[in-house]
Amino acid sequence: MAAYVVKLGLGFISFMWLTRILGPDAFGAVAGLWAFVMLISPMVDLGAYHLIVDDVTAGQPTSVAIGNSMLLTAVALPLGFLVLLASKLVIFDGIALSLVLQAGIAQFIGDRAVTLAIGTHIAHGEIWKNALIEVASAITRIFSVWVLWLLDGGFSTWVHILTISAVAFGLASLAWVVSIWGMPRITWSRLGKRLRKGWHFAIGHAARNANNDLDKTMLMEMHSYDVAGIYAAAYRFIAIAFFPLNAILEAAHRFFFLAGAEGDGQGLAAARRYALRILPITAGYGILMAAALWILAPYLVLMLGPGYDEVEDALRWLSVLPLLQALSSPFADALTGSRLQAERSRATVISLVLNLSMNAMLIPYLGWKGAVISTVATQMLFLVYVVRLSSREELRGDYG
Repeated sequence: MAAYVVKLGLGFISFMWLTRILGPDAFGAVAGLWAFVMLISPMVDLGAYHLIVDDVTAGQPTSVAIGNSMLLTAVALPLGFLVLLASKLVIFDGIALSLVLQAGIAQFIGDRAVTLAIGTHIAHGEIWKNALIEVASAITRIFSVWVLWLLDGGFSTWVHILTISAVAFGLASLAWVVSIWGMPRITWSRLGKRLRKGWHFAIGHAARNANNDLDKTMLMEMHSYDVAGIYAAAYRFIAIAFFPLNAILEAAHRFFFLAGAEGDGQGLAAARRYALRILPITAGYGILMAAALWILAPYLVLMLGPGYDEVEDALRWLSVLPLLQALSSPFADALTGSRLQAERSRATVISLVLNLSMNAMLIPYLGWKGAVISTVATQMLFLVYVVRLSSREELRGDYG
């Protein structure tokens, strides 16, 4: 947990510094581009993190689990870049193609390599190794912002720096895992089944990322860069506040799979019981963060620099999100651990359809307020859906 506190502090500093260097317009452009790339990223990742945990807890050799997940990413990589090429023509006509592709390289290669390393450590219960990765990642980010400041750069320079740092850090993380568990090995006979399982994760994660981030791209396209920057800055505070809770959920992740593997069709019931065990911790944290964000909003805005005055109101409107996410995450993870990712993905896609529809109607007239209303409404829907779904003990997961 101490490592996540360090990451929280360093992440807060780098975020504040970056907003001051870039300003609302450039910060909004970065947020909009990265939000779209993160939407596509799960289609390249194909659930690598979860599949490694699933495979290793099921007794498969770690080197094989890593190799098979790398194979999935390699198969899907061309599709990811094709979508980016199309997006350049339709969405990002004002951004150079080279910058759009660099954002893809950072996410599809750099961040995905880190995901493989984190999933491997989680599968073996070696949380301390991920703590080191988190701290190193935060140090890398603040160093990157420092380089941007030295170069007196803007949007384009920041994309260049992010791409180089993401790929270097990702390859270093993957090399660490390989040095421990050996060179990745591939079982080609399992490719078809892993593609099918990975597709469920991809749909669910893409929908989740779209729920969380696509509104930034929509604000950039349907309203203005500076409004997207204000909303993205407020949302970044929410993400930083969620870091410590992510540590709890990350540590618990493998136990959802172990509980979900119980025989006699009791996997979902066991995983739900585990969700209820940790719910007081997650809910308590969510309440604390919601209250803290509401109270501290006027003071946090002072650190962002000129042009971000509206972030105070946006942050207060968004302050309920940590609580909603803290309540829904244990039940959603219970579905994943019970090999019911397809059901979780369905819930996420339903929320996404509502989110996109509301954003399309509200953003042109209400700006960031429309995005907030859409986000909070869909998070509430997702919470109700996964709680009810996890109580349906007749559901059976795919253990093949």
